[in-house]
Amino acid sequence: MKRKYRVCNVTRRPAQMQSFPLQLENGQTVECTVAKYFLDKYKMKLRFPHLPCLQVGQEHKHTYLPLEVSIQRC
Repeated sequence: MKRKYRVCNVTRRPAQMQSFPLQLENGQTVECTVAKYFLDKYKMKLRFPHLPCLQVGQEHKHTYLPLEVSIQRC
């Protein structure tokens, strides 16, 4: 079953520059870009890291999806 997200914003920064606080397993928090996160977590190098991201879910949370991986339904 695929997840459903509500898009609340489109970022001004591209995925290679859009960063967010990432909590590591040891409890430490570091800044990570969306492109680096997808490379480290999913072994997926973005083909279009210069494109913006979709911010999904609640606005105060930092959940970003690169345009190339967000599956859109029409």
